[in-house]
Amino acid sequence: MGSMPPSAPTAPSLSHDSLASHVLGILSAMFVLVTLVVVARFCIHLRIARARLGAEDWCFFVGWAWAVAFDLNNIIQTNFGLGRHTYDSSTSTNTRVSLEVNKLNTYLRNSQC
Repeated sequence: MGSMPPSAPTAPSLSHDSLASHVLGILSAMFVLVTLVVVARFCIHLRIARARLGAEDWCFFVGWAWAVAFDLNNIIQTNFGLGRHTYDSSTSTNTRVSLEVNKLNTYLRNSQC
């Protein structure tokens, strides 16, 4: 039998940069962009076209709500280590809560049409 592969490099030799601020920045920017698009769609539809909201508009709104839930879920996960290396997480990090939040994230991702 072959020997075990060498273990991963020790923590001091790896980058300790946290990407949590990048994750928060991208999620915040996308939240604002998506919200502006949805608001613009409803304003154009109701004020300029003077039309009633149809089923496609409500589906658009449900998609926006789903996107917001997905973003908020990822923002919450930054409190539990998202964007940081595992070896940089403190011992006080509640991995149990993190796994539950991740499970919710998986449900949100998999239930999209």
